[in-house]
Amino acid sequence: MAKMDEIESIDRKRKLVSGSVIVMVGGIVALGALLPWFNWGQVQYPAMLLWIIGGLKLTVVLYEIYKASPSSLPKQSFMVADGDEWPARMYLKNEAGHTRLYNLHERAYFTYWCRPLSVKNEVASSLIASMTQGGNGGNWWPVTYEFIQDQTGAHYTIYKKQGFKANFVIYNDEDQKVFEILQEKKKEFQLLLYKGNDLRWQANSGGDLDYISVDTPDGITALKLKRDGIPLENPRPFERYSGYLIDRYINGRMEDELLLFLSVLDALYRVRKQY
Repeated sequence: MAKMDEIESIDRKRKLVSGSVIVMVGGIVALGALLPWFNWGQVQYPAMLLWIIGGLKLTVVLYEIYKASPSSLPKQSFMVADGDEWPARMYLKNEAGHTRLYNLHERAYFTYWCRPLSVKNEVASSLIASMTQGGNGGNWWPVTYEFIQDQTGAHYTIYKKQGFKANFVIYNDEDQKVFEILQEKKKEFQLLLYKGNDLRWQANSGGDLDYISVDTPDGITALKLKRDGIPLENPRPFERYSGYLIDRYINGRMEDELLLFLSVLDALYRVRKQY
């Protein structure tokens, strides 16, 4: 498995390439005004749209590079041991290309790295998400992503099905289907995680994913998530972060499937808000 800094570098390069390609396509469209069959009035709006999309993509990359700089990361962050206690209140923070779970003293409990598996996927997701912003799934186009858990080494490939809903199929590193995520409700957002035919977890939100309740199959609340919430116990470090403040109503270590589910929810929020 590639080192985490190499994965992060690859992710940034893909985004730089996809943003540059979109800008260049806009330039090619603009050059169509030189042809006798077209004029500037016919090509200016498509060209400008592509330039805006590509420019936003490149801006996001630069912002991620800034967020990943040493000055913007926790100064005393380190991974805890498996035997350490998992507290009742935690923070799921999204950084450049990955999601990391902290306690309120900025100790990291796990990290999931997320990246598209090809430049084609990155370009498609950028274009389609920009033009289908209202879709709860982020975009209509099928896209494949890779999730890597740095503590356990768990590796998953997540395929978003075609369509506006947030429906995903999740495979392990042996290419075996292990989980499926299905969106049941659209206005009142509901996402279900299945393992085979067994419902494992369900996430319920009003639709904007700012407040999420993660429940057991029996409807018992296990977690409550608040977007960009600031814990009163230690507010200062988290004022500059973006992510979910988590209140846990379960004891012990969270299972890997639940951590993966949280990472998908966070990635879904970012896809929907990014464009």
